[in-house]
Amino acid sequence: MTREDALEILERGGFDAFVGMPETIEVEFKSEPYQIPDRDSEKFELAKDVSALANASGGVIVIGVRTERDNATAVDVADEPRPLPRGLVNEEQYEAILSDMVYPRLNAVSVRFHPSTGDDERGLVCIDVPPQNEVDKYFLIQRPTEEDVDKTPGWLVGLAVRSVGRVEVRRIGEIHMLINRGLVVGSQLGDVLEGMAELRELAVRGKAPPAETPASRLHDVLRERLGESGVDA
Repeated sequence: MTREDALEILERGGFDAFVGMPETIEVEFKSEPYQIPDRDSEKFELAKDVSALANASGGVIVIGVRTERDNATAVDVADEPRPLPRGLVNEEQYEAILSDMVYPRLNAVSVRFHPSTGDDERGLVCIDVPPQNEVDKYFLIQRPTEEDVDKTPGWLVGLAVRSVGRVEVRRIGEIHMLINRGLVVGSQLGDVLEGMAELRELAVRGKAPPAETPASRLHDVLRERLGESGVDA
């Protein structure tokens, strides 16, 4: 099931169509709303689940559908729709939490109540996460630590990515690797741009290039790496 499939069922209001549908990388079911007023940990859980979808290919969280575990596939399957009373979920509160706890800001994420065909006062709540721009990834979860006399103020930061039927939380080593990889690639691109600028200047002046330039150094590095991989450069 895709995000579009789930949204179509929600728009029609015939929620029995969900029965038997497994959770996927784009669709997650929850039987009950996040307990936002009672526990700060639930705010973090909401931000984690939504950012995980955003870090994958987008998707929806459908609230008000009970699931059962399919032991054969190890995936949760929709078992029974349990429509919620209208107004039970504060959509604006959910959106405000996501705006406050997810960085950078998510694009076009919405929280909406969908009434059932048989009763306008009961329905399912959908958190819709459209596909996000790749240049904005990865979306991080942020939460300030408690400030008191005995603690140093600061921030807790997390990274989650949606996988098939589950959310995978990245550990600190993986987060560091992603940041480091970005810095290394940025440095290599800088060398390439520097080399191109030198070659362009030499072409304008009609001079021969020097014996070694950033571009030639990059070429040598690439040839060396390909050689280590057993590929002829």
